[in-house]
Amino acid sequence: MQKTPKPALKARDTENRVIYIGSMSKSISPGLRMGFMVADEELISEIRSLRRLMYRHPPVNNQRQVALFLSLGYYDTYLRKIRELNASKLERMASAIDRHLPEMKTTEITSGATSVWLSAPPGVDTEAVSWAAAKNSILIEPGAVHFSQPEPPNHYFRLGFSAIANHKIEPGIQALKRTFDAFL
Repeated sequence: MQKTPKPALKARDTENRVIYIGSMSKSISPGLRMGFMVADEELISEIRSLRRLMYRHPPVNNQRQVALFLSLGYYDTYLRKIRELNASKLERMASAIDRHLPEMKTTEITSGATSVWLSAPPGVDTEAVSWAAAKNSILIEPGAVHFSQPEPPNHYFRLGFSAIANHKIEPGIQALKRTFDAFL
C-alpha cells in the first residue's frame, strides 16, 4: 500500500486553472450541506451569484460553527484521526481480501481509499450476489451502474468499509466468500 498521499492537483496549479471542490457532508455530517471551493476569485464570485438563484444558504449558525471548528484546528485533528482509523480498516480489508478473495482483486489497493473494487468471475451476476449477501447483513455495491455501455459487465462490485468496525471486516469477507461460493 502507498504510504505517502499524492499532493492535490490544485497544489501544482500555477495558472489558476484547477478548481478544488470539497464537501463536509461525508467527513463531518451528511445533513450539514456545506462545502468549499478553492478557485480563482472571479470564478468564485460568479458561482456565488449563480448559487443564490438556485439554493438558499445553509443556516448562519451552522456556518458559524463550522467556521469556528475549522479556525481552531479541530477539523485537521479530526481528519488525522479519520485517516488513521481508515488506514487501519483498509489494511484489514486488503489482508482479508488477500486471504479469502485474492482472485477477485482488480487493482492494487492504495492508501486513502474508503472502498475497494473487485471483480467476480465472468458470468457471476453481482446484483444477485448482493441480494444474497444482504440476507447475511453484508452489503456490496454491484458495479454495472458505473459503466456507460448499453450492456455493462455485471461481475464487478465495490466494498466500502469506512462505516464497519475493524473487528467485523475479516468475518464479513469470510461470509462474503461463502456467499460467492454458492454462485460459482
